[in-house]
Amino acid sequence: MKTGVTFAQDVARSLRDTAATYVNQAKPQPADIDLSAGEIRVSWALDGLQTLPTTTLGQLSYQEPLGLVSLRDSYIKCVGEEATLPNLTAENVMVTSGAKQALWFALATKVRPGDRILVPNPGWPPFRVWAALLGAEVSYYDASDASANGLLPAICSGRFHHAIINSPNNPTGAEYSQITIDALASEAARTGTSIIADEVYRGVSEWRASFLRYVPRGDVIVADSISKSAAAAGLRIGFLTAGPDVIRAALSMRSVLDSCPPGVTQVIASHLISFSTSAFRARIRSLARGTIASLSQLLSKSGIEVASSGGIYVWARHSDPCESVITVSGITIRGVAGSSFGAPGFIRLCPVTDHPEILAALSSAGAVP
Repeated sequence: MKTGVTFAQDVARSLRDTAATYVNQAKPQPADIDLSAGEIRVSWALDGLQTLPTTTLGQLSYQEPLGLVSLRDSYIKCVGEEATLPNLTAENVMVTSGAKQALWFALATKVRPGDRILVPNPGWPPFRVWAALLGAEVSYYDASDASANGLLPAICSGRFHHAIINSPNNPTGAEYSQITIDALASEAARTGTSIIADEVYRGVSEWRASFLRYVPRGDVIVADSISKSAAAAGLRIGFLTAGPDVIRAALSMRSVLDSCPPGVTQVIASHLISFSTSAFRARIRSLARGTIASLSQLLSKSGIEVASSGGIYVWARHSDPCESVITVSGITIRGVAGSSFGAPGFIRLCPVTDHPEILAALSSAGAVP
């Protein structure tokens, strides 16, 4: 049996090894355009910044560990505009330090040693690291297949305790329709498979399909954030939406981690997901679709196969599987090597920005977002 010290050493070693693969292992090379960051980069108009709430003394105090009721209510209202959410209330929502913390809470509350878990590949590296650290037996499914032809039969088999589902997917951009999500949720309920859904890209996706309607059932957990939908990654505001047992367990974990989410960022987040900023969020969705389509066309015209795209990513084949730089029409573009996500021979590019220099460079190469 491992001691606390040896377990901590294993955790540190696994995280160190993962960092070596997630961050490009090749020596950084110069590039004309850097599209490696998985972040929406948009300019904020001065009048938009001036509408952000100002700090009050009350926001500097300890906050409710679950998060501000006003923010949790705003989140339910915001996502409820996209889908019917029967019986889902603010008590099902916990404000977290970004979706990353929400996802860790989800896995830590559900996964036990020896559990069999389905993990997306290509996929975000922490999924496989966390699952392994929790002692789960990890199996992979093809996350580039938007029809879930591999995932659905795996869930139907009843062999797995949990499935991590990231739609739209990072890095492939592959996105499940609501029909596919409904089928996955139905079979998971039948076989007793819990679903941990990473929906951080839903707000900028084409269909905005979601597992949220299934949360009250108790076997579905959804992680979300405003990092992409409101282009506010630095606020570190996420949402864990789950049944009461998971929320209670996550609160117990929070008590030894960060006490409560910050009051200042929660108030700003409430504003960014309110009706008054819906036009801003719609502009971000439009920007995502336009820049992805333009970059995809440019790559295709240059003879580079775009395997898939969606959310905020373009997933393209790359002749050098260890290389994070690709040259298109004389322009060098930095991305993230597919090997970082478990898929050598690809490169992930994130073109969603209104940065004038990047747009000018893409335009000169033949892409006009």
